[in-house]
Amino acid sequence: VLVLCASALPVFAQTAAPRHPQLDVFVQGGGSVDYLGNDQGLDGWILITPDGSIKTVYTTPEGGMVMGLLVDRDGKNKTAEQLSAYKAVLE
Repeated sequence: VLVLCASALPVFAQTAAPRHPQLDVFVQGGGSVDYLGNDQGLDGWILITPDGSIKTVYTTPEGGMVMGLLVDRDGKNKTAEQLSAYKAVLE
């Protein structure tokens, strides 16, 4: 279980592609969004709802967005790796 404090979330130093407009809508609704990095050609984002629930989404270079886990061709859970790295930055 990953527990994060939304008020203490740093912005990752990596440069992301322009944010998908729906991420801004999410922030306007009271959530927070932070960049997880690029993996497998997709930009990963952590979304934290006002009640503290965590979701991950990935945006494509073409402007698409998909919610869920990113798994590489060998079955490695890349989302878990990104979240572990993210949590380490917070500690």
